[in-house]
Amino acid sequence: MSLRKQLYYQGERIRELKTKLRYQGESFQEQQRILQQQYEDLHHTALNGVVKDFQAQKDALGEMETVLQKRETELTSLRAELELELQSQMEKMSTSRAANLKARVQEEVTRLRESLQAEKEREMAKLEQEVTRLRESLQAEKEREMANFEQQHHRMRKEDVGNEGNGGSPGERQTSPVEGGEPSGGSSNTVPISAMVEVVTRGVEVALHNVLTDGKMIPSQSGRRSRRRRVCEDEEVKLEKESEPVVHRDFILAEVRRLFKEKLGITQDLDFITHRPAAAEDVRAYEYEDGFGPDRNNLSFDLTQNYSSPWNTYILKLLCQELQARCKEENWPIKRGDNYIMEILRECYKRLRTCKLTSKGVLETPTETEARLVEGRIQMGKDSRQANRRQNKYHRRVMVLDEMVKSKSEAQDDDLQSWKWLRSLIKTLGEHGMSSEESSVENGVENVLRVKNMPWRRNIDQELEIVDFQRLLDTDIFSPQGSKPLTRKRSPDNPSTTRDAVKALPLALYDGAWFAQLTERQIEALNVPQQTFSWMKVVVA
Repeated sequence: MSLRKQLYYQGERIRELKTKLRYQGESFQEQQRILQQQYEDLHHTALNGVVKDFQAQKDALGEMETVLQKRETELTSLRAELELELQSQMEKMSTSRAANLKARVQEEVTRLRESLQAEKEREMAKLEQEVTRLRESLQAEKEREMANFEQQHHRMRKEDVGNEGNGGSPGERQTSPVEGGEPSGGSSNTVPISAMVEVVTRGVEVALHNVLTDGKMIPSQSGRRSRRRRVCEDEEVKLEKESEPVVHRDFILAEVRRLFKEKLGITQDLDFITHRPAAAEDVRAYEYEDGFGPDRNNLSFDLTQNYSSPWNTYILKLLCQELQARCKEENWPIKRGDNYIMEILRECYKRLRTCKLTSKGVLETPTETEARLVEGRIQMGKDSRQANRRQNKYHRRVMVLDEMVKSKSEAQDDDLQSWKWLRSLIKTLGEHGMSSEESSVENGVENVLRVKNMPWRRNIDQELEIVDFQRLLDTDIFSPQGSKPLTRKRSPDNPSTTRDAVKALPLALYDGAWFAQLTERQIEALNVPQQTFSWMKVVVA
């Protein structure tokens, strides 16, 4: 009985424990449910707070974008207003400067004209006084000759009367030096001198009439001008050249070239090498004796002297008269004075004369001329090869950049704008903005091209190397066929280019240190446009 009772008690105890465990489980589930509900409430609360904060930040960001767009619009309008104002100020400055320059040129031309007119009047007065003095001198000489002639005639008549009183024969009277009050043919000095005086007097009168009425100057063998007159004429020609358009100057130069071609058979400077100079005997006879001067149908310069010699001055004046006659006959739209034309003719002769002179200023021998022509032909071939390489380099770089822009546009790469900027840089510089190379041998074996330095151009070696390297890198785009290109060496020790700086480029493409050393006149000659060229730090993939 005790064992059954014990089992019963244990069973009851087990049931109590199960009941207790059941209650504890339900309590635990209730607590878990409460905790789950609290967690969900906290999660929803936090999520709502985050959403509200995000929405508030989003609204604030939208407001900031609106403000930025408004500010950007204001900046754009302000920039446009500033550009318009700057453009207006530049136009006003340009107009004012042009007006001031025109007024200054006009004042200077008026002053020079008045000075030349006063100089001409003074020279005319001096010339008139000289002619008057010469006329009086000739008249006095004529009177003296006539007085001498009358005295001689009177003396001869006395001798004739004396001979008759001494029983002179009629035959002797017939041989007297005077017959009927007129000088006989035996007196060889009196009649020619009187005739010469008359001829000289009439010549002086005709010359004076031409000077005073027709404005023609007495021809002179001397080509020298007074210093004051030369300065005035040179200044007038200088102002006229500075104020005239380029097309007007080109028109006159073209007509001068046509005149040289027709009169001298010279088309270009090298043709002057075959020009046969004037004979030294003819030049000496014209300048120091009573020679005839240059042949109008076969003009030949005296190459041993400059343009101011009497012989060369006579030829230049003939050419000037011929050019002015053509201007009147053909009714040219552009007309220039004799001083302007003579200045061009003198410069042409100076340039042409250098074709026949050595470095020591003496005429070349045929051997020296041949050697110089051979050297010039070699230099011309060298310059032609350099120009050809420069042209090919420009077109090759443009082709590379066109292909890269096309490829990057199709792939929508990030460096597309960099390649577009490089293409704009090369096209803006143009063919003449590319550097030249000079062939050389390095280490006695390898042929290389030494790139000539361009002091006027901004340093763009890095940008150019990117373009040149891309052609070698993308062999799938650019075919590697053909001869292997020579190695190009860049160095500060390389020779500098002899070509002038390219004009009309944006200011950003010129070297800053080089540009700062230019004078105001040189800067104006560059003709830098007002448009800007934005510089970019190139980064390509």
